[in-house]
Amino acid sequence: MVDRVSPYEAPARFTVKGKGHFPFDMLRHDQAWPATTDAATAMSFSASVSEGLTVELVAYKRRHITPDRWRSFGWVVTEIEGEDQYYAAG
Repeated sequence: MVDRVSPYEAPARFTVKGKGHFPFDMLRHDQAWPATTDAATAMSFSASVSEGLTVELVAYKRRHITPDRWRSFGWVVTEIEGEDQYYAAG
């Protein structure tokens, strides 16, 4: 018998969008990292991008992604891989 991992316990890609300084502490809080080297580079220059920035990240576990906390930093979780619900700012 194969043990199945709950979707909330599996790694998950997600996308955030915002302006200004990237909230790097959110990576620690959500146990996440940039999905690509381009995403990592973009995060470093986020303060100089006036039109906003979209960054793809990977969380160690889906349950660690905290859309409300991202919003408190002025960034929005816009997509979580495998979920139909989007977290666009309202």
